[in-house]
Amino acid sequence: MNPLLSSCVAALLALAPLSCAFAADARGEVEGVIDTFKRAIIAKDVATLKGLFLKDHTSWVLVSSDAEFAQRKAKSAKATKIEPGTYLEFAEQMGEGKERFEEKFANVEIRTDGAIASVHFDYEFHEDDRVTGKGQEAWQLVKTEQGWKINAVVYSSYPLK
Repeated sequence: MNPLLSSCVAALLALAPLSCAFAADARGEVEGVIDTFKRAIIAKDVATLKGLFLKDHTSWVLVSSDAEFAQRKAKSAKATKIEPGTYLEFAEQMGEGKERFEEKFANVEIRTDGAIASVHFDYEFHEDDRVTGKGQEAWQLVKTEQGWKINAVVYSSYPLK
């Protein structure tokens, strides 16, 4: 093997445990964002919810499944398959009303290199003890000077049985 190539491979192998440690630390930090998000919904803590997002850069998009869209379209001709929104609207909505809100996550997958991260999971949204939404959700996060911030949220919605 070429001596230069051998040196490069050896250097990469030596750094691999270090990069895995950074990724593990980042993964734990992203898990902390998820936990804070869930607790803030239950607590109706609008300020904390808003603080989890990257200001002025966030995308928030609902994509209805075909079945969900058909149901919604039957109720309203103005229904659209894709509905943009904002984290600000979501946070304010969580702070309103007397209902107890909770979002439950399952099958959570986190990928990160320590600078950016993606989180993908199945969700159920509960109002009081009733499931009012379900589907899949994906977040993009970025590591800022103030810690991890959610940059984008896209989620699907399926009909409830």
